[in-house]
Amino acid sequence: MVLGSEVQLGNGYADILAIEPSGRPVIIEFKLASSREARREIVPQVLAYAASLQSMSDAFRDSFADVAGEVRDTFERLTEWAEQISSLPNVRLFTFAGIEGKRYTLLPRIMPDNTGLVTIWNDEQRPSIAVWRSVFDRLAPDSVEFVERAIAPTKFGQGNSVKNITPEVLETLKAAYEEAAKK
Repeated sequence: MVLGSEVQLGNGYADILAIEPSGRPVIIEFKLASSREARREIVPQVLAYAASLQSMSDAFRDSFADVAGEVRDTFERLTEWAEQISSLPNVRLFTFAGIEGKRYTLLPRIMPDNTGLVTIWNDEQRPSIAVWRSVFDRLAPDSVEFVERAIAPTKFGQGNSVKNITPEVLETLKAAYEEAAKK
């Protein structure tokens, strides 16, 4: 399944980023066969893209490197939680940087749909988790009631932000990802 074309990975752009049915990422790069230089450069280029893809959570960690105290602890818990989630079958982790480097997201995505139950935010050094109710309804319906209770008083809607990120919230969301990963 193709996830995108001209996908930024590290300092470059992969021509095509895809996912095999097994969930393994695929990086496709096109070069002219007649160019000897391009043929020599393609292997290191693809390896650099793969290394960037492998260290998605590192990019998110870099976004809060200058933060201290309780806020940093929350970011660390969120990142560690996302790394645990990405070890589930059919779950992959992605990071995106927003405008002017002030907003970063960490995205645990369920394959092959490339959909996430949550988006983890670093919005100008403020951590939060956005929940996506329609994705829960479709991929983790048995978890809806538990998530609703865990995030209260935050309303369980489309992209609503949970700012009180407790261990109970993370455990409940982990159970939802486990449910979704089995489908």
